[in-house]
Parts: sequence; structure tokens; C-alpha cells
Amino acid sequence: MGAVAADQLITAREPKSIRQVKVEAGEVLYAGTMCFLDADGYAVPTAGGLRFAGIVRKTVDNTGGADGDLEAEVYTEGTFVIPFASVAQADLTPGLAYATDNYTVTATATSNSFVGVVERVFGTSLAEVRIDTQARPDLIE
Repeated sequence: MGAVAADQLITAREPKSIRQVKVEAGEVLYAGTMCFLDADGYAVPTAGGLRFAGIVRKTVDNTGGADGDLEAEVYTEGTFVIPFASVAQADLTPGLAYATDNYTVTATATSNSFVGVVERVFGTSLAEVRIDTQARPDLIE
């Protein structure tokens, strides 16, 4: 799929927790996309191994603001249908999903950001992913 620069319609099966995150200066976080926390703790739309902050509820445009001038509401827990790069039934084991950008997940951990656990697959390009920004099963050995 690739990173997107517009609002996205995302299917929320069981949205639960919502929290506020401060947005990085010069960034736009689009509704229905994923956002991540940079080294300074501000939300950005770029994955690249950063900590997953959640799925953006409403678009926030901080292109004219300083770090933290605006906040975004993000879903931090729940089950969502997310575009998945080349998903297959076998991806349910171990079932971990990593963001490659602000809209697509993969089973590959290297250079990507952990998002959640794959619970169900739909064809070859969509998966139902349970997100929980506090849980990190990818770190359990």
C-alpha cells in the first residue's frame, strides 16, 4: 500500500481506549492512519521502528505549529481491519503485526514498528489486528 496523505476509512471492530498525544511540529496526522512517537515523545506519521502511539481518530494538521501545539485523539486499544502487505493464513502464527508506514502492516519486524496481534486475515491484503499500545508480546522471549 504505502504511506497515505489523506483520511482513511478504517473498520473498527472493537475500538476501546482513546488518549491524547502531542503532535510534532510540521506534521499532519490523518484520520484512520497509524501514528508513532518520535525520540522527543511527539506523534509523527512515520513508523521506522518508532513506538506505536495508536490509530488517529480525527485529522490533526500541525504544519503551522510548534511541537505539541496540537494534540490528536488516538485509539490505543481495540480491534481494527488494517491493510497488510501480502498476508496469509500462516501469518496468524506467531501473529505479530508491524507497521511499515502510517497505513500498512507486515509480519516483518526489522526496521518496522510493533502494532499488535493478527487475529484474522481477509484475502491477501487485509487483516484484523488487535492493538494495545501498552502490551508488547513482541518482546516476550
